[in-house]
Amino acid sequence: MGAPYLSLNYACEESIVDYLITSVDPLETTASYYTGIGNVEDLQAPAVFVQCDTGTETHPYSNTYDMTVNINVKEMAADINVNPAGGLGILSANIFGALANPNLKNALNLNNQRNFSSLMAQKQDYRHSVSGDALVSDITLRIIGCLSGSISGSYNPIPVS
Repeated sequence: MGAPYLSLNYACEESIVDYLITSVDPLETTASYYTGIGNVEDLQAPAVFVQCDTGTETHPYSNTYDMTVNINVKEMAADINVNPAGGLGILSANIFGALANPNLKNALNLNNQRNFSSLMAQKQDYRHSVSGDALVSDITLRIIGCLSGSISGSYNPIPVS
């Protein structure tokens, strides 16, 4: 996991932030977006924190990685508008909806300025909790991707169930 992987992490995180800003921000303009390693508890709400934290190469020398991406959404419990459908803050509900997009893989690639290609994107897990006076929602994605143009040979991703 050397420099290419770290560049891939950054490109993946930034692609997700770009997608969320264009998908969610017109609905919720006050959130700040962060990437990389950090502590969501230290961030002032409302905040969205995106971290690509694991990855394994899918096939040797393919330059294509199976990654887990954690997205944390922090909203002040006293300040949020609650979505009556799920008891979530509006920001959390909007981000959850954007990530539930059945074409998320294509959406991450659309107008992508981050040199990242998503071959598969799938929502894995979701949970929310109250931490002090903040509502914190955690969303986990599984993404198979690579830096644009770095797939070697004729790679065909194996369907994932």
